[in-house]
Amino acid sequence: MISDEVLQPIEIQKKDIELALAGNESLDTNDIEVIVSGSNVKLVGQVNTWLQREEAGRIASNAAGVKSLDNELMVTFNEEYVY
Repeated sequence: MISDEVLQPIEIQKKDIELALAGNESLDTNDIEVIVSGSNVKLVGQVNTWLQREEAGRIASNAAGVKSLDNELMVTFNEEYVY
């Protein structure tokens, strides 16, 4: 049965994405900025490894209501993370 109600898009909560990123121990979120525009999320800033960049993108794209992600995080290699 199809409802007569119009489904409202889920409003993306920037704070929820920031908290999810901060809750991941492998990420240093001090240099990550989350920008929300409609159903799009953009990540800008820098991380120390490609893995951190991908992980941040995965977390942000899994947030409720996100339809697209622009992951513009730059990887700045830190000797602390080089083996």
